[in-house]
Amino acid sequence: MKGYCGKCKKRDECIEPCDKILDYINQDQVPIQEGLVGINFDIHDKYDESGHDKTVYPNLDNPTILKEVIILLYKDGKSQRGISELVPCSRRYIRQIIKKYKESGQL
Repeated sequence: MKGYCGKCKKRDECIEPCDKILDYINQDQVPIQEGLVGINFDIHDKYDESGHDKTVYPNLDNPTILKEVIILLYKDGKSQRGISELVPCSRRYIRQIIKKYKESGQL
């Protein structure tokens, strides 16, 4: 915050952050990821008789499952950016997984 509060004339009376500081604070804010990857095995009937969603959410904490989900999404036409919006990992990790599978001849 160099050059902001230190040079501000209102510094001693300041009660809350000014717009300039809020812009500085929020510059690196990352938007919340929109949704989790879910797999619904019956695309014609999303809900069971009692109205509960039948979508299965894979355990993305398991690295093996996470890699498989990344590859499935990539094969389905999702971009690396699109995949990163759906799964909890970096685009760099996604790029490494896709590159590894391409080199192994599986893609």
